[in-house]
Amino acid sequence: MASNPLERVREQRAMKLLTALQDDLHAQMRLEKDELGRSEENKRASLRRKARIARLSDPQERERIWSREQLPSYEGVAICSLPKTRDFWREVEVSVWCKDQLDAACTLLDLPIDGKKLELVARIQDWVHEPEILARLEEQRLLELQQDAILASGRVFAFGSNTNGELGLGHRRSCEIPTEIESFRGAHVASVYSGFDANFAFARTEDGLVYAWGGAGRAIFDEATAKASRSKIQQQEEVEQNKHHARGGDGSCFLFPRLISSLSSRHSKHIACGRTGGHVAITSDKGECFTWGRGEYGELGTNTCESGAKAVTEEPTRVKMLNKVLVIAVSVGNTHTAAITDKGRLYTWGSCWSGQLGLGESKRAGVKDKHLQLCFPTPTIVEALQSKRITRVSCGAVHTAVVSADGQLFTFGCGDGGRLGLGSNDGSFHPQHVSALENHVVLDVSCGSWHTLCIAREREETFPVRAPRRVLVTATNCNGSNGGFVYAFGSGLQGQLGLGKQKHAALPTLRHRHIRCHAITTSSHHSCALAVDGNLYTWGQNASGCLGRKGSEIDAPELAEPAVVDRGSFRGYGVGPIVSIAAGHGFTLFATGPWEPREEPAKLQFQLQTKVNRQRQ
Repeated sequence: MASNPLERVREQRAMKLLTALQDDLHAQMRLEKDELGRSEENKRASLRRKARIARLSDPQERERIWSREQLPSYEGVAICSLPKTRDFWREVEVSVWCKDQLDAACTLLDLPIDGKKLELVARIQDWVHEPEILARLEEQRLLELQQDAILASGRVFAFGSNTNGELGLGHRRSCEIPTEIESFRGAHVASVYSGFDANFAFARTEDGLVYAWGGAGRAIFDEATAKASRSKIQQQEEVEQNKHHARGGDGSCFLFPRLISSLSSRHSKHIACGRTGGHVAITSDKGECFTWGRGEYGELGTNTCESGAKAVTEEPTRVKMLNKVLVIAVSVGNTHTAAITDKGRLYTWGSCWSGQLGLGESKRAGVKDKHLQLCFPTPTIVEALQSKRITRVSCGAVHTAVVSADGQLFTFGCGDGGRLGLGSNDGSFHPQHVSALENHVVLDVSCGSWHTLCIAREREETFPVRAPRRVLVTATNCNGSNGGFVYAFGSGLQGQLGLGKQKHAALPTLRHRHIRCHAITTSSHHSCALAVDGNLYTWGQNASGCLGRKGSEIDAPELAEPAVVDRGSFRGYGVGPIVSIAAGHGFTLFATGPWEPREEPAKLQFQLQTKVNRQRQ
């Protein structure tokens, strides 16, 4: 017997032809017997046999029988003679072939011929696309190998208003629940930043890279950085290439996080911003302080108080008056700036008409120009606090709050709505101790446009010794992982105080003693706090979903009470604890740290076994 399938097919066809000829011979023999005298019925059968013999004697009839049994073909060519290349078979629609054609094709391509028609079709198609399949499997394998690194890098989530691209998601649709900014996967983001009235945001990675997004393409970070890093020809070419996309005036796509090389090269340590169209300040790991943006009232600290177009500085400029000190923290308001040195000294500069600089005066003495009288264009030390070591500072729109190393809270500036926490609506040109918290240790403070939050605990409060826990919250991180309780004061017409129906508080007010927090951040109309148990609380006006409470109305009464952001929207496999939070005008951001599996041992064991099996292969 022949071993080759094609030879077996030919042998079968030859046997069929031989059988047909043998039948003819037998028919002739039976005809001779019938002539001896069979019945009339046998005679009629004999006539039919004669007719068959006559047909078989015709060469055309024999050719027809042979052609019926010939090899399967495709477009007039025997399939066994077709090219054995994937490029050829990629264009052949084998799904409409018959079983004999598929058998011949599988034989040609050295594929098994057992199985039904659909199995043969799938077998041929898999052979055609084998390189792509193997490439995709290899890509998937590499992605799985990188998965651990990605999960260990942390993630960034955003929710709320997105009209100006402030969520960095690549579109302008608002989000009512935390939505991941996927472009930050693997970036190791350590901190996120925004301002109480800003429509843009920043992010800083662990290796010092700075990203920015939002502002509808007109944010000051675009003007300040892109022009310094690219020539005008490069800018124009990029604008022409992307004129149909959502891009800013310099050609940068503001809907996605964009690397800001001019800030990354300065090794930024902290970024502070207040409002859209205002100014920005940063500190470096070398203790330098840089500012840029609008400086009409000397808020840039560069000894200038220009107006109009000249008021805008488009490139980060070092504050030279602080060259001899090391700046460790900085904060900005509407038109003023405050910085802390490594020695605990507080410097302020910018507008002073409401006392927000804490220098004891609303006008600069010895200056005739009325506009310049309202400005302190260079950093000036706050002498009233020289006896204190300042560790925290936060600037509101027109007021300032600081925390000393011994846990005391001082406020100064505009007091409307009770935002200074001094028991009245009066402002102060000098730093005033918030005596209502005299028996407390203030750990942190955050100022919004019209209200102030602080975290404090009672001085005699003690805590049991616990195992160390990873806490990396920056900018609003408290001293110690045990944290404290959130006190609120000022105006809360939109519920940003978190005091329920109470809309104003001239003194620090505590409502939720069961919520212990170690990080806070404030916006104009909403507030956020990170509890020591890892839950994120929000309250205030739910503009475009900035509280992360899906389905709630913008001014619903329940929004004035702190509530946990839905855990199911961002908690789960691969999402670590929150390490940084930020609030802008109508939106909220937070960054998570490395994911550490604790509650899914079965899944962890499965992953471990998968790795072991892969290594054995």
